[in-house]
Amino acid sequence: MNSLANAFKALEVLTQDEFNRRFPQKHTLGEVVLGMGELVEVLKKDQGLSLRKIAEIADVSVAGLDRWRNNGYGSKKHCEKLIAHCQQLLGESRLPHPVATAPAGSVAQSLRACSPAQLEAAIERALQAQLGFPDSLECTLVRMEAGADGHRLEILIR
Repeated sequence: MNSLANAFKALEVLTQDEFNRRFPQKHTLGEVVLGMGELVEVLKKDQGLSLRKIAEIADVSVAGLDRWRNNGYGSKKHCEKLIAHCQQLLGESRLPHPVATAPAGSVAQSLRACSPAQLEAAIERALQAQLGFPDSLECTLVRMEAGADGHRLEILIR
């Protein structure tokens, strides 16, 4: 279980722009999860799962799973079910190490550079660290809008 925890903690979510900056020779659409190849290998080796079973859990084809293994990354929207399975095995509540976005020239640019999931995770961490909220806190971004007087984020905290 220790190697699964290590592989899970090594996962890194990158925005499309960050991925294209880090890997200029490769191009992708949407957010990407780095480390999926290693995670699949750990599930196969340490958990004794076949590639077919892992693909079934992830709700992808075996060929898609092979692409994760060969490339080392996968599209976040396609990786979510396998990540959720690993979270359940480990008792984790969220993806570790969300990527920090590059500093931008304005608040609006910074907000546009973040995914809703990144904003939710940042708000959760801040509330837990700064205000002592419990680790079971869940934050959901309900609405985000820009206005002439500033930016409005509406969040739901459970």
